Amino acid sequence: MIVSKNILKWGCLVALLFVFNSCTIENVSYVGVDGLKFEKLSGRDLSLSFNLTLNNPNKKKIKVKPSLFDLYINENQVGTVQLDQTIEIQPNGVFPIHVPITLNLQQGAIPVIIAGALKQTAKIRVVGKLKGSMYGITKSKKIDETKEISLKNLGDNKLFNLSFF
Repeated sequence: MIVSKNILKWGCLVALLFVFNSCTIENVSYVGVDGLKFEKLSGRDLSLSFNLTLNNPNKKKIKVKPSLFDLYINENQVGTVQLDQTIEIQPNGVFPIHVPITLNLQQGAIPVIIAGALKQTAKIRVVGKLKGSMYGITKSKKIDETKEISLKNLGDNKLFNLSFF
């Protein structure tokens, strides 16, 4: 009797894992960004936040956990960007999300940033692992996004077209 209960428990667990893994997760799409605020400068750490508008077509909310990314400008690494707290992407619609980040600048990054600002365009590259969860299951997705942006159009809210999951 004890053996059959254990087999039943493990069988249910395997069935649940199969069901969750077979669920289709649609890509979350980027809509826009605004409200950039410089919060604090402490040594080489620059804390800032912005409002990111995303479309989540999924029926469940997605939690994006604190993650760390390398930041490159014109092929030169200038530092790391850290998502400071877990953010939740609400389901079934387009919603703004407040995103707090910390930019840790490397030694010698300021001249690279200034040189990049003097050009008409800048190539921005973000590399790292995005950690998120849906249905209580945590996943990581490798991110390696490069985008060339026009510096005269920094007010345009279509700088990046990111997708998650």
